[in-house]
Amino acid sequence: MRRGKLEHLVTTGKFEGKRSRGRQREKIMDGLATWFGPGKVSDILVAVKHRVGFVYTNFKMANYNKNDHSKVSKMFKLLETVVENRCFSERISILKQCTAVLKCFSENEIVILLMKPHDKRFCASIESVIETAIVPPFNSREYFSYSETDFEWYADIAEAVINFFIELLSICISCRSSLSKALELQQEHPDSESLETDGIEPQPERHVLNCEYFIWLDSVQMKIIVLIGAHLSSKLWSSVNTQQLCNFFLQQLLDLYNVSSVGELLCSETNLLKSSHENNPPKPKTNLSLFVKFMLYCKAPLRKEEWQRNPFLAEAFSWIVCNIQMPYLSDHIDQIMVVSLNFIDDHQVVNKMRGVSLMHHLLLNTSAEEMRWFNRAEVMYTSLKHQLYSKEWQLMEKLLPCLLCLLHVLEPSKNNFENIRHHEVFENLLQEAESENLIAMRRVYIFSLKDFTSQLGIGCTRHLSTIVRIINHYLEVEDSPEDKARKDALGLLHKVISIAWLRISHHLQSILQSLCKFLLDINASNLPRDEKSLQARSYMNGQVVDILKLLKQLVPDIQPCLQSLKDSDHLQDIKHIISMVV
Repeated sequence: MRRGKLEHLVTTGKFEGKRSRGRQREKIMDGLATWFGPGKVSDILVAVKHRVGFVYTNFKMANYNKNDHSKVSKMFKLLETVVENRCFSERISILKQCTAVLKCFSENEIVILLMKPHDKRFCASIESVIETAIVPPFNSREYFSYSETDFEWYADIAEAVINFFIELLSICISCRSSLSKALELQQEHPDSESLETDGIEPQPERHVLNCEYFIWLDSVQMKIIVLIGAHLSSKLWSSVNTQQLCNFFLQQLLDLYNVSSVGELLCSETNLLKSSHENNPPKPKTNLSLFVKFMLYCKAPLRKEEWQRNPFLAEAFSWIVCNIQMPYLSDHIDQIMVVSLNFIDDHQVVNKMRGVSLMHHLLLNTSAEEMRWFNRAEVMYTSLKHQLYSKEWQLMEKLLPCLLCLLHVLEPSKNNFENIRHHEVFENLLQEAESENLIAMRRVYIFSLKDFTSQLGIGCTRHLSTIVRIINHYLEVEDSPEDKARKDALGLLHKVISIAWLRISHHLQSILQSLCKFLLDINASNLPRDEKSLQARSYMNGQVVDILKLLKQLVPDIQPCLQSLKDSDHLQDIKHIISMVV
């Protein structure tokens, strides 16, 4: 066939000889054009990237047998049954059958399933299937506090749906690999294997390798990301197995699109079906990134009146936005701010935490100038400062770093007379820390005070008496075997001495007394000797030694005091520590 030019005749449709009288006769390629849909023969030749892949895959499609067709019909019936069935257990059973049938599909059957005339029907079917795993809005609900009982079966349905898509994607990747190997073999043996192209320049192979097997993915990829994001960020409707499957499926998508991170996947153009025809360039609207598509999709469901009815979409929104880095958030600042403020204004702590996390991520991934435009930062500050009186340590753990970042945007000047909001928040924080009795809250406060002191700089001298009093108070109370609060209190003391060293002599007596009491407390011989306690004591002893050395450099007058402590017979437990300083 090859030497007789029959192959060349089939692929090009050219027929040498005299032209018949009257109406031109049909050529062989006209039949191929009819099989592949409306269009001229020349359009088909230009659209196909590589002649080998064209003949390889479409020859299979044109020569399938009845058994192939029966399997495809069975798959469509199962997919339609999944959507129509209202019983969750039966849905899961049918989805498992779909996965089992899909595993038995040959490459030829996959081509039949994904190519015309079945492609649109298949895309619509799997889009409906994935919607069965997405929790619908609670439109008839009057209260919006959710628990795991509100989402029964959704973890199992999502697991079955994701298993189906993992299997489908794996088969498509396998088919693409086999086609790629065929093309490589064709290039390695051009004399015996290649087809004559009759002057038509060979095109890159990516179009053939992608478009034939991943038509379905471009129609459902946004909802797949919503499903993955919601299950990775909340345990209400998820399970350990579902989260593991989501991570595996997400890694498959990253490998398929050849990107290294979720943010890159969301922000890059992920359309695998870009047209190869020079006269028909892709329209801008079809090349929107997944992130832009998602922001348009969730604009209405996450309005102020509706977002509480859509907990699934709210979690997906939080996960997707927190995976986007600068500069892709700049065009969506207002929409993200509105949703975040709605979350923060809610009475539930979990929603407040989600809103604060979104706001902090927005501050870190946009410029300060953008946040100051239109008083955006001022609006955020007004909303966040009211949350300072909360007694939920999980919320405060996220709120204080966010507020610190926001203050840097509002008051970038190093002139402390202009940093009114810094001093307002810092004073409020000191008052709450001094009167707090809850151990978890004390840890959060003392840890954040160090960062606030560093950002405030020399301005912390205005509050020096209160800071020293709080440190002394926190050093007196043991909070756990690890002593996290006392470690952070010593770190804060070292930071304050380094910044406000000019004024530290006025508080020297109070500091030395507190440190001596603290050393005697943690080094007493009757304390338990477990491993965590010993590590914590060793670390805190080192911190105290560093602080005393720093004080000795700043205030040389304390040398006689330290020497007398070393010579005392009543302080045997701390004598070895004082000797390291003297």
